[in-house]
Amino acid sequence: MMSREKPEQIWVASGYGGNTRQPFVNMTVRDLKPVQLSPEEARDLAGNLIACAEAAVQDAFLVEWFQSEFDLPIERAAHILVRYRDARAAREGDTR
Repeated sequence: MMSREKPEQIWVASGYGGNTRQPFVNMTVRDLKPVQLSPEEARDLAGNLIACAEAAVQDAFLVEWFQSEFDLPIERAAHILVRYRDARAAREGDTR
């Protein structure tokens, strides 16, 4: 669990609804209204965060590799990355 000392942080807490008799996860981002998630929704979000973190690391590697291996300027490397993401999403059936 993260500390609430910094307003830019995310704070999460587990809970149990006495009235609903259901477990839940409260998530607060900055000073916004808390969001209540079921354990399944929280697990799905956690999985998505992990997947996005891995994709970000891979994206950074690809851009730096394009630049060093092919001597591309950052703008061209970023353009290729966008095309790569689009092709990956199309292959995976992502219709964002």
